[in-house]
Amino acid sequence: MNQLMLVVLAVVALCYCGGNYCPKVLSSNKEMLLGVLVGMALCSFMDSKLEGYTDDCDIVDVSKLLGGGQSCNNDCQCTADLVCIDGKCGRKTRDVSPEELVRFASDRAAICSDPSNPMYNMFCSGN
Repeated sequence: MNQLMLVVLAVVALCYCGGNYCPKVLSSNKEMLLGVLVGMALCSFMDSKLEGYTDDCDIVDVSKLLGGGQSCNNDCQCTADLVCIDGKCGRKTRDVSPEELVRFASDRAAICSDPSNPMYNMFCSGN
């Protein structure tokens, strides 16, 4: 069992067996706490991950996470929006097909032929 599960188990045991030692807020919400414990147990037995809780990465110090272009060994070393690609932290990318390149070129030509288009300055300033 992981430490989070043990802490929740201890809190539930305190509420059900602690009598006067259990705070009123917890004793009035015993069923909810038991539900959390049962949900965590089911998730651990079914190998599901709790949302927002992962033990895949062993990095605890957020200040040591790497930004774009820095050397890395795995995704856990990069900041949340980056992945480790060929030993460098970077954004997820994909290959662009020749058809997509042709479509982009024709879309750009249409935008650059109309200076009143709101995207004209973004795509056509170098023309």
